Amino acid sequence: MPEGFPHATIPTPDQAVAWLSQHRYDKYLTLASGDHMLAMQIYAWNSELSSAILRDLAHVEVSVRNALDAQLAPAFPDWAAQPAPGWLHLENGTQRVRLRQQRLNSDGRKLLRSAQRDIGAAATHGMVIARLSFGFWQFLITPRARESTLWTPYLHRLFRAEQPVPTSRSFWSPPSAYETGWLTSNPSPATQPASRADWQT
Repeated sequence: MPEGFPHATIPTPDQAVAWLSQHRYDKYLTLASGDHMLAMQIYAWNSELSSAILRDLAHVEVSVRNALDAQLAPAFPDWAAQPAPGWLHLENGTQRVRLRQQRLNSDGRKLLRSAQRDIGAAATHGMVIARLSFGFWQFLITPRARESTLWTPYLHRLFRAEQPVPTSRSFWSPPSAYETGWLTSNPSPATQPASRADWQT
């Protein structure tokens, strides 16, 4: 049984199709040259890799959200406990840019209020910060329309010039979005390290 496989026994091909779907199972089977057992080993290895990446992304998310909040908090104290904090009303520039900023601000306020409602009347700034999704923080720094209202006055201090903020949505995609790339680049689990500690070195 492949290490990390979520079942006590390896599923049969029919069970694998029912579990993964025909389309997804066929991808692994193709990479395994028709070998069902090897296809299941590749699937198990890919699951382990995804879990490792998700763990690290969780740490990154906590760090990023708290760092962004630390930059906003001096100018907008306890903003997350407010229904419509000042920075979610900021806009300037051309009419086209302002329209984009207005849409971003409106979406941000909706996400903020949703997080506040989930917590209830006892919601505090820190509780709401922890509740907000990563997508909320992503749209503070990736849209170009935010440059003059948030990036330049508040958030640019977080990043060194030689390490620009990723603007592609693919950077923020879930690990499953990279599955095909991982598998085609690393088709056989037999050649891969068994743990994240191994492939980090």
